[in-house]
Amino acid sequence: MTEGLIGKDAPLFQMNAVMPNLTYGTVSLQDHIQEKKWTMLMFYPFDFCTISRSDLVQLSERIGKFEALQTKVLGISADSVYAHREFMKQSEIDFPLASDVSGQVASNYGCLNQDYRRFHKTLYFINEKGILVFIQHMPDIFSIDGADVLWLLQKIRSSFDTNGYVY
Repeated sequence: MTEGLIGKDAPLFQMNAVMPNLTYGTVSLQDHIQEKKWTMLMFYPFDFCTISRSDLVQLSERIGKFEALQTKVLGISADSVYAHREFMKQSEIDFPLASDVSGQVASNYGCLNQDYRRFHKTLYFINEKGILVFIQHMPDIFSIDGADVLWLLQKIRSSFDTNGYVY
């Protein structure tokens, strides 16, 4: 169960991605840790479905607020970088979308649906030390509210800052 990952080092990864300026690149959790940034991962089933588009746009509309909280946002699906690029041309997404075609990263994070070879919609918050501090699985048909995700991140961050939680 993924809940066993909370409080432990998040699985490291390096993946091909499409950047907000539509160029191809790579993203790495290790880079975020070295930059002393929090990371929010959003695993989602597919690029070209209405719910995924809505979720990603909701997060993108608040990217400046995530950045103000020293948090990197990363979307991850099994779609190729080529599909991500086409999707990003049609949607205004201001954070990288990473391609986990093999499903290895999703498997490491416990959100790979083996039966259908796609990812369960799941949010992860990883602190600046690389510790996984929050996991939220959601039904694929459930649309997230970017404002709620931002509020949740703020509450978790303030708990760490106020109470000095260290795993």
